Parts: sequence; structure tokens; C-alpha cells
Amino acid sequence: MLQFSKIQQNQCIGDVEAVDFKVLGDGTQMGHLIISCECKKYLKRFDVQASVLNWKISKFLKGSIECLDYASIKSYQFGSSDVQNF
Repeated sequence: MLQFSKIQQNQCIGDVEAVDFKVLGDGTQMGHLIISCECKKYLKRFDVQASVLNWKISKFLKGSIECLDYASIKSYQFGSSDVQNF
């Protein structure tokens, strides 16, 4: 799964840095890959599905969204139990 991720560990794109990767279930789909990220702008650590982050990164690199940060990623996700301030 990692080879299909648009961000690699310790890489920063926009204001988001990939800190760690976790696999849920059998790990056969991008939705099973969870990326732990840190947002440099909002000083938050959060988890996001790789499929969601890949989609947001593509939009950011194409210029469809102005920034890639916690808020722009969170606008797609539901629930905030996976968020930590640091």
C-alpha cells in the first residue's frame, strides 16, 4: 500500500507531514492504510485514510485547493476523535 501513497513517511506536502502509517484489517485497499499526520499550521496531529489524503494531495498539486492542512483535510472527514493538539 505504501507505494501507492502520494506522501511518504517524514515527507511534508503543504502544511502536512506524514509521521507514521498503520494498516487496518487485511490492508488490501487504500482505505485500510491510515496515515498519522502533523499539521504545521494548526499544530495538530491526526489520522486520515490514505485514499482521502491522496485525493486531497492531488487537488492541492493541481491547484484545485489553495492549501493542504488540517482544516482542508478535515472538511472531508467526519468525527474528530483522532485529533491531538501538540
